[in-house]
Amino acid sequence: MTDEELYARMKGYVMGWQGTGEYIEAERRERVRETETPARLHAFDGLALFSLPRFSPPPTSDLIERQRLSAKLRTGARGMIVLVHAAAQLQQHRG
Repeated sequence: MTDEELYARMKGYVMGWQGTGEYIEAERRERVRETETPARLHAFDGLALFSLPRFSPPPTSDLIERQRLSAKLRTGARGMIVLVHAAAQLQQHRG
């Protein structure tokens, strides 16, 4: 296949996909226009409840522990390893 034939074939593909893209975009706009927004939003009402904590928070805020971990991070390249180890210890402590 020559370069000109390849170019013509690729140009045909591009033109075909451009037409398809215009059709798909028109279809999307039509569906958006026909959507009954209040009815569709009702399906998402309960989703915010899933982001709320399901258990009571621990009695401490862990602020001191976070400050200690931050201080260790500032110690240099070894800080990330220390952070991962400390986070694992914290998880074990919380059970």
